[in-house]
Amino acid sequence: MAVILFSYQHGDSPLHRLSPIVKFLGLVGSSVISFIAFPWGFVFSATIVLGAAFIARIRITELFQGCTGLVFLSVLTILSRSFIREPSLSWDMSGFLNGLTFGTGLLVSFVGARVFFAITTMAQLKDTLNRIPLLWFQRISLCLMLMIGFLPRFFEKWEMAELAYKARGGRSGVCKLFTITPLVIELMIETAVETAIALEMRGWE
Repeated sequence: MAVILFSYQHGDSPLHRLSPIVKFLGLVGSSVISFIAFPWGFVFSATIVLGAAFIARIRITELFQGCTGLVFLSVLTILSRSFIREPSLSWDMSGFLNGLTFGTGLLVSFVGARVFFAITTMAQLKDTLNRIPLLWFQRISLCLMLMIGFLPRFFEKWEMAELAYKARGGRSGVCKLFTITPLVIELMIETAVETAIALEMRGWE
């Protein structure tokens, strides 16, 4: 049975029972550390994420499903920053390290998000945020939920577009990425517009 990207996986592990806010802060913290402290920050964050996946009984192979486009983007970023054009085309070690930091941080964030959504439902996170006794926090929590919710929606749209592409005999590889990406962006814009209209009808400005 195929695993839907960023779908919740029922379980009774300690991480499943942990507070959603603690899990969310762990996701943000590990992602930030992996971006700003290469290479040890990446090693630390990757260890935390993989350890969390092991505790939650999530297969390692499942964590990296659907990351082909992300790997392609990371490689392009590394290559684009590894060379300088002036005065002549040459290798730039500092640019390479910056690109590598960004690429590895992107992958850690992706895998961390996979773990987070596998052990946390949006309803659990929403209920926990609503218990915070601060009136001004209601608007912030709504914005936070919308931002977090768009991540699984993006990959849901991507999966739909990819299945449609394969059903029509599309080729795999770079051609697929350049074909699917604009379609998914259009679908996400439509989703954002629908969300904005729904919020407006409920009195949010």
